[in-house]
Amino acid sequence: MDLKVWLESIFQKLLQEALLIENLPQKIFLKGSNSVYVSCNENYARDLKIRPDEINGKTDYDFYPKELAEKYRADDQRIMRLGNIEDIEERYIQNGQEAWVHTVKTPIKDEKGNVTGILGIFWDITEHKRAEEELKSSRKQLRALSAQMAEVEEAERKHLARELHDKVGQNLTALGINLNIIRSQMPKEAADLICSRLDDSLSLIEQTTLHIRDVMADLRPELLDDYGVMAALRLYAERFSVRTGITIKILGKELTPRLPSAMETILFRIAQEALTNVAKHARASKVNITLEEAAGMVQITIVDNGKGFDPAAFRQRGDTPGWGLITMKERAIALGGHLRIESAPRKGTTIIVEIKR
Repeated sequence: MDLKVWLESIFQKLLQEALLIENLPQKIFLKGSNSVYVSCNENYARDLKIRPDEINGKTDYDFYPKELAEKYRADDQRIMRLGNIEDIEERYIQNGQEAWVHTVKTPIKDEKGNVTGILGIFWDITEHKRAEEELKSSRKQLRALSAQMAEVEEAERKHLARELHDKVGQNLTALGINLNIIRSQMPKEAADLICSRLDDSLSLIEQTTLHIRDVMADLRPELLDDYGVMAALRLYAERFSVRTGITIKILGKELTPRLPSAMETILFRIAQEALTNVAKHARASKVNITLEEAAGMVQITIVDNGKGFDPAAFRQRGDTPGWGLITMKERAIALGGHLRIESAPRKGTTIIVEIKR
């Protein structure tokens, strides 16, 4: 090929690449190994209020506050030293206003592999960051609302349990006493049918009283307030086992000093919800619930021997977690804790909740 033709082809290629770079919406710059600018495209120069050819020999200290300039230079030097490409989300000054940009910095190497500079490409992500912050704020507000609703729910549960005890429970007790008195005062010649009816009524009152006690225990077990979460869990597990036939073991001991009331309530409700899920879905015959504390972290672990599931496949299918699981997770988060699930098909499920005391 003729030398002139070859040079012209190279020139045309470089011109095309330059035009491409100039028309890209991203800001692009090139720095030497000492973090001194070599060149930039029109979009970046426009932000700096200069022409592209005026950037040569300048540094970030010529355009940005000292704090940002030092940060940019430290990033440059680290990337050139390690020789790695980095993606960075960082603050940026655009038209005198603070913005957020996503920057990709790439070390430039010569034919011997020595780093001779750095190429940077970045674009504005301020709207994305703003939306992200708004989403975080919304989640925070929702969690605060969820925590408030949980408090209201507990207060209402407590109120209903008290009403059942003070009104319905006491009235049933009084009714049973009256029927026993009537039965004891029945004349011997009274028909056997009447006594049979009285016995049946007394039996119904006794059964209803037991059912109400179970409802009260589900609403708000008195042991939770009086003796703590372990005592409440043992009583609840005993009654739950009778109803479902599932063997439940409560392991550990009451923590000393006692946990705050809100934490005890949340731990109890999480265990209660977990047992409900086991009864509905797990096909388990045994459940172990362990409460312990170490290094200032309170942990409750619920382990069942049920059918289990594959969490990864669950997520890949896009399945939505059940309301019970969502409720447990939100309860833990409300106290600054976290919940995780470990499971596998035919190997049961483990729910672990950790909350800082």
